[in-house]
Amino acid sequence: MSAADLGLPPDTMFVTAPAVGQSKPLVGYLDDKAYFLASRLDDHDWWLVGIDVRRGKPLFPPVSLASDTVYRPDCYLNGPDTVLCLRLDGTSTIAWVIQAATGAVTFRGPTALTQNPGHNGVDQVGIYAIASEQGRGVSGIGNHAELTWFVGGHGDTDQRYRPQSDLGDPTIGTQGVGGPATVRKVAFSLADGTVLSPDLGPQRQTLDAVVYPGGFATEAGPSGRLADPDEVLFYDARAQQVGHIESGGRLAASSRDVPMIVTPGGTTVYTPRGTPLARISSDGAEPDTVLIGTRLMVNTGGGNSFPKWTQYDLRTGKQGPTCEDNFGNYLGSDGTVAVLRILDPVRGRVAKAVDLATCNRLWTLQAGVNSDAQVWRINTTLVQLSNDGTQLMSLVAP
Repeated sequence: MSAADLGLPPDTMFVTAPAVGQSKPLVGYLDDKAYFLASRLDDHDWWLVGIDVRRGKPLFPPVSLASDTVYRPDCYLNGPDTVLCLRLDGTSTIAWVIQAATGAVTFRGPTALTQNPGHNGVDQVGIYAIASEQGRGVSGIGNHAELTWFVGGHGDTDQRYRPQSDLGDPTIGTQGVGGPATVRKVAFSLADGTVLSPDLGPQRQTLDAVVYPGGFATEAGPSGRLADPDEVLFYDARAQQVGHIESGGRLAASSRDVPMIVTPGGTTVYTPRGTPLARISSDGAEPDTVLIGTRLMVNTGGGNSFPKWTQYDLRTGKQGPTCEDNFGNYLGSDGTVAVLRILDPVRGRVAKAVDLATCNRLWTLQAGVNSDAQVWRINTTLVQLSNDGTQLMSLVAP
């Protein structure tokens, strides 16, 4: 699908920055509905477009984000029904609130929101736009780009940069609370700001917390600034306790799909209810992980240049092969083959496929050297941007 197919002017591209590797035109997606920024960088014209990637059809005519400024807009999903766009206009910020299904602009006007981190700056957290005020807390955003609910804390939501997951987007957020000598987190609903962390009474306190699909886990220990955890409590998305274990370890914040507790003697993977699944090799550090079906891929070292990701079968707890590919760039899988994004514009490579049983590389998707080509996963569809940044194409296995 080309820019012209969407009703955009000639020379329009799905590009947000001239430098290779810095362009991020994908706003986000809701099921098969994807939202992109399109621009003519030379004259600072910008549009929001919506595409049904399964049918290859536009959702609505392009929405102009016109402004008398050279600054680029930023757009965010804000729940299942709206897209929020912000653009600096002189000394103030202009907001557009756009219906995700129809493209109708239901609000356009000045807002207290900003594109600056920490000063009512907006971040994408799951499918919600969350405003952060450094040192004060985080807020939801309403239908007129106004601040709504508020949760006090440090003003930074941990789930801002969550990687691709087969289990969907988080519905719960966490942020730091308390003084600088504490490691405490509060869990809250991203939809309405409801605080989900339990009140354990005057003698106990919650400490670190990590969100998983369908709920969260929190460390707990005696009240006191420098208290160490002695147990982990597991909760569902309604804040109902579903599990408990006594533990002298800490939750691994690097594991976003399944709970992991790290101790000096090793790392154990649990179900969201606190049942142990597997014990994995660890030096006491928090390994990065990716869950692919019942396979847990664990980063066992080597960095991006010489990656080593070891598989663990969560049905049996047994260790499997180690793949020398970076699963931190995971896009998706059919259960047998994993597709990984490649960030290598110099050699014109944008994706590759790896056989999970053998770790053999099956194919590599080439693109133009130093081109605008990128690959995204939109729900269950892989979408590639053309070398010149003007066309979006769905991909099938070669």
